[in-house]
Amino acid sequence: MTHKADVIVVGVGAFGSAVAWRLAARGMDVIALDQESIPNDKGSSHGQTRIFRALSQNHVDLFPLAMLSKQLWRELQDATKQRLFEASGALIIGENGRGRIANALEVARRFGIEPQVLSSGELRRQYPAFSNVSDDEVALVDPEGGLLFTEECVEAAVSQARSYGAQIRENIEVHGHREDGDDVVVRTSEGDFRAQQVVYATGAWTAKLFPQLNLDPLRIPQCWFSTEGSEHESPTLSDIPPFQRDLNSTDSLWGHGAAAPGWFTKIGTHGHPTRNRSVDTDNIDRTVHDDDVEYLSSLVGTSFDNLSSTPVESSICLLTMTCDEQFVVGRMRDSKVFVASGGSGQGFKHATGVGEVIADLCQGVEPSIDYTFMSPDRILSQR
Repeated sequence: MTHKADVIVVGVGAFGSAVAWRLAARGMDVIALDQESIPNDKGSSHGQTRIFRALSQNHVDLFPLAMLSKQLWRELQDATKQRLFEASGALIIGENGRGRIANALEVARRFGIEPQVLSSGELRRQYPAFSNVSDDEVALVDPEGGLLFTEECVEAAVSQARSYGAQIRENIEVHGHREDGDDVVVRTSEGDFRAQQVVYATGAWTAKLFPQLNLDPLRIPQCWFSTEGSEHESPTLSDIPPFQRDLNSTDSLWGHGAAAPGWFTKIGTHGHPTRNRSVDTDNIDRTVHDDDVEYLSSLVGTSFDNLSSTPVESSICLLTMTCDEQFVVGRMRDSKVFVASGGSGQGFKHATGVGEVIADLCQGVEPSIDYTFMSPDRILSQR
């Protein structure tokens, strides 16, 4: 049997669900396929929460994408009446004029923003959890920042896509595709699916599907911590708002306090040795081992007086790195195939904006924001 649609979306995590929603909302006939049930804990779109920040330090042109994404997250929240986004604000902490602080201030300057800057003393007074910051550290306040509730966001986007007529098919394996005249034929475990265009939003699995993109899937431990001396209590979101902190030139932390009753403080690190542990998506070790958390625990122990350095909960998440830590979003050269992948640890927050960009491109419309720094062409041209 051959199933027909305008667009087939392969992968229904954060990016794929958003693509399906934005395409279906425009009246396009969409079939979205996932090899697992939706949501699930096998890819990159699970683990309670993701930090939302607008003053991104990764690329100055991510700010318009972040603001578009926030607008769409709020639209999705209003439409579904679910709690998807918590407008808590966020902090960027580090040595004044260096690292993340310098990068975030450059974004602010470029887009005419005058963010509030807290001195080390002001940070300690307002947020005692950061009592051990050094005197030369400051905190940049990102008022647009907050939290997204991961699996609720995916479920909401899927629900809206379905409300506009999209077919969401679970537990179907995709084996590849071929172009056939004006169509693309996607081969699956349940037969062929035919469409005018196909979008691959397959996260870590994109690396094998498109080796020419030079993607690197990584196995990342997600960890949650309790209050020192208690396995049942935790600082809350008001105690530790979403933050990123440069500890020195090589070490940094990110995280936030408990966002709901019974939850714990989520802390992670950039530069963790196990972050650089590439994974074979056909053989993933999903057990969190002692050496997965030793480095993070040591940083938590020296950075927070009020947190136990031993995680109370942990799980494995997948992260897909690109060579320049920017997304891969756009059309593969001279084809009817699009990709939306390479989140590089910052993808989830921008998922709705990515969905809108892909929907524009599928319809031949110029996106409202600059997306060229995310285009696959930048990688393909180097090969």
